[in-house]
Amino acid sequence: MKKYILISILVFSASFAVSAENLYHKDYDKFWDNFWASQKEFINCKSAKITSTFIINSFSYGGNAEVTQAYSEEIEKISMKKPVCLVEGLSLLNNKQLNEYYNRFIKQALFHSPNEIITSLKKNGKLQKYPKVQKLFK
Repeated sequence: MKKYILISILVFSASFAVSAENLYHKDYDKFWDNFWASQKEFINCKSAKITSTFIINSFSYGGNAEVTQAYSEEIEKISMKKPVCLVEGLSLLNNKQLNEYYNRFIKQALFHSPNEIITSLKKNGKLQKYPKVQKLFK
């Protein structure tokens, strides 16, 4: 049963990224229902794959301030409260995605200073286990 739920979440997350911008404009309430469902899985740190998928989904909204703010709030919150969870998710991203994450959620952080986030990740995120991610914060 747990495998089925995880697969459903991953399929949902992947389809969410593909059609979410369109859904945002056509059915605003459904968009936010979908966002909050994926956010719930993200903040519960069910798996590194769910964490990485949530981060990747956030890249689809470069020009939408409302959605960008919602993603920023959740990703920054995890950076501070569950840094290991975030670092494990980041470890699944490729270098281009890692740079995108850094530019959006570190350099342009909305709720915490970049130094606060980096300090949390360095201190509590077990970066030494993930050299690719560790390199991003040197």
